Amino acid sequence: MRSTIGTAPGAPHIPFNSTPLRRLLAGWTAEARPGRVPPAPADDAVAERLGQWLAWTDAVDLSAALVQPPAPVADGATGAPPVAVLAQALTRLQADMTRQITTDPVYLPGQASATTAPGLAGEDEVAPYRRAAQARQRAMAAAVPPLRARLRAALAAGSPAQARLAALDATLEAALAGRERSLLAGLVAPLAQRLRTLRDSGDPGWRLRFHQDQQQLLLAELDLRLQPLHGLLDALRQEAA
Repeated sequence: MRSTIGTAPGAPHIPFNSTPLRRLLAGWTAEARPGRVPPAPADDAVAERLGQWLAWTDAVDLSAALVQPPAPVADGATGAPPVAVLAQALTRLQADMTRQITTDPVYLPGQASATTAPGLAGEDEVAPYRRAAQARQRAMAAAVPPLRARLRAALAAGSPAQARLAALDATLEAALAGRERSLLAGLVAPLAQRLRTLRDSGDPGWRLRFHQDQQQLLLAELDLRLQPLHGLLDALRQEAA
């Protein structure tokens, strides 16, 4: 089972520590501020303040999901898809999102050129990358939750322990969705700073590196968004084994 945030053992949710996204952002900060200790990335602060994120009504719902027995499911009435079908759907989703990120036309050679003075990053230069990143974020936000719901429904149709895990995941998703959405939307903000850092580095291949960095950022975000789904799938596989 992947490392996750959650009260119950194996409870799937987005892990905010030790992720590719965290390491990538920390590296960017270190490059932009050589010789200085970079501040903790936003995901560290989120992990430390997770309790502050939960309103008291969310805490009540979470407590109920942990202690209340799940509703029984009648034999033969679940219609839950096989684990293999859900695993294929997750693999396909990850592959589709990865392809969209790595083949985005904005990252093709010659699509943009450095036209602003050193030390500056004009909005005209950054805007195409910002729009591309936001488009990919919207695509992920639209595609990931439906499959997460399918995985959760399959768990809810399983054993009592699986059903309780599904209820916990639903409660956590509802409680933290707004904060997670705000945090991930903020990942677009460092684009101008990153472009400026690389362009002023003197590296003639800075533009290609910038393109690769932006793709890596989006791939790391995709990994972060999909980790709850992998956790749910792992729980289904454990029961089927």
